[in-house]
Amino acid sequence: MQSYLESKKKKMRKSSRDVESNLPDYDNQPCFYKIARCTGNASHSLGIPPHFVRTHLSKRMPTRAVLRGPSGDCWNITMCQQEKNRVMRHGWQQFYQDHSLGDDEFLLFRYNGNMCFDVQIFDKSGCERKKVSIARTHQNSAMELKEEEMDITEIEETEPQVQTRTGKRKSTEQKNAGSSSRQQRLTGRKCKAKLCKAAKDFISKFPHFKHCLTKANVENPFLLSIPTSFVKANLPGARTEVTFRTSEQKSWKVTLIHSETNKVFSKGWRTFAIDNKLKRFDSCVFELVASEEFRVHVFQN
Repeated sequence: MQSYLESKKKKMRKSSRDVESNLPDYDNQPCFYKIARCTGNASHSLGIPPHFVRTHLSKRMPTRAVLRGPSGDCWNITMCQQEKNRVMRHGWQQFYQDHSLGDDEFLLFRYNGNMCFDVQIFDKSGCERKKVSIARTHQNSAMELKEEEMDITEIEETEPQVQTRTGKRKSTEQKNAGSSSRQQRLTGRKCKAKLCKAAKDFISKFPHFKHCLTKANVENPFLLSIPTSFVKANLPGARTEVTFRTSEQKSWKVTLIHSETNKVFSKGWRTFAIDNKLKRFDSCVFELVASEEFRVHVFQN
């Protein structure tokens, strides 16, 4: 009987180790929690625990942060110093109102790096809000992923190339030299990532754009910018769900988010990147083969 119990315990310990080894990476990401109160200034600002600031955030912390809610939408937040604490101020009230907070909800802030936080919301029953009804009332609260809003010292971005039906290439750098020069001043270096030859030589009768993947595309925060000129010429001017397909005919739903300055693939892009084992410096061609449907060609580095 004793040997049977010992054997059972060993199996349980092995099973526990297997579960721990299979935990997704995001479970190891630093996080902190807050309770959304309806009293005081809870709706106007949110303090970040000092220990979290000292342990996980840069001493030269940017004044901007991005919160990504359960819907996949993003909010720009201004960070400021209040006495000895770092607080989220401008933009927090909009996030608070859009999610109808103030009923003692439990908020879990999971840090993705580059001053980007994923926010999970749990109501008083202890259940997570998977779907949140959001009434966005301010266009300027949409995501604007400018370089100065991120920890840009760790990000190397490339200029996506838009290719017209005639085959003439135009880069966003050529279309907006001022923006490119501003980016180089901010980063202090030129972009290193380049498209591979196969991607450069790719031609199609369909409108498409090309992009060499960066760290921010294939790691947290898992976002991919789309050339504004391509969106204006080929896609709706509002938040849209598009379909990605590969040569294997598998499909993924990906959300395109708009702001005044950026167009970004957000919700669904993470799953697509992981499923297709995308890595930094891989080249991708996004070919618009039908209304709101892309055929994605991946050229591995």
